[in-house]
Amino acid sequence: TIGIKYIGRWLTGSPRLWLNDSISSVDELKNKKIRSAPNYNRFFDELGITSVMIDPSEVYTSLQTGVVDGFVYGGLSGPRQDGWTDSSKYVLDIPFWTQNCVILFNGDSWDRIDEKDQEAIIAATGEYEREMVAYYEDIFEEERQELLDDGVEFITLSEQDTEYFLDLAYDTEWDYIAAEEPEIVEEVRHLTESE
Repeated sequence: TIGIKYIGRWLTGSPRLWLNDSISSVDELKNKKIRSAPNYNRFFDELGITSVMIDPSEVYTSLQTGVVDGFVYGGLSGPRQDGWTDSSKYVLDIPFWTQNCVILFNGDSWDRIDEKDQEAIIAATGEYEREMVAYYEDIFEEERQELLDDGVEFITLSEQDTEYFLDLAYDTEWDYIAAEEPEIVEEVRHLTESE
């Protein structure tokens, strides 16, 4: 093991691609320059997307001037408030992955906590997580309507392209984990499939 205790999540939401121009197939993502973050690089490389790292304070101008063709964002709420949807009026409505905003505890420190307190922490986190997920589901639903009212279009692709996109998103990461941590990949796969 790596000496940590997973406690739970503190944020939820699935990333989506926001684009300056509409697309009708996954092939049209090739050669797009997308404001990104390092955790998307492997997947975007497989799609033929060029990941561009830009400070949040410069995204608005980069979208306006064509430095990037869109961006990836981990939920629906935020881009409209930052003005990014002035340029990016199209959301590829294929949410993938889930936010990796988790609460981790140092394993040695966790072991020093009384078992009763450990149980209380786990229970409180579980209760918080349920409330947090419900909260964000409501926020994202409200935001979807705000975006639609502002002229943002949620685009979908064919069933075949959608399946390809999602399979590639997950397979790319499973392949990476298998290469980096081959001894734990099957256990991790089992945990994700048993939820």
